Amino acid sequence: NVNAHTSVTVTTFSAKKGVSLLNHPPYSPDFAPADFFLFPRLKLKLKGKRFQSVLDIQQSVARQLNEIKAEQFSNPFLTIM
Repeated sequence: NVNAHTSVTVTTFSAKKGVSLLNHPPYSPDFAPADFFLFPRLKLKLKGKRFQSVLDIQQSVARQLNEIKAEQFSNPFLTIM
């Protein structure tokens, strides 16, 4: 865990709120939503598409990102707990 997660302030706050920390290797991709939720979703949506310019790619990615609701980013975490 990162030092910020184990500081006295955070540890005390977590204990008062009933929050438990999950131990996992540092920089573990299993807790990075971009690695197991966002990028696979983008790859699936953009698969097979051809673009004429970098701007076309940027606009297409932006459209796909804007279609994702904020709560969908927290849903992947619910499946691992």
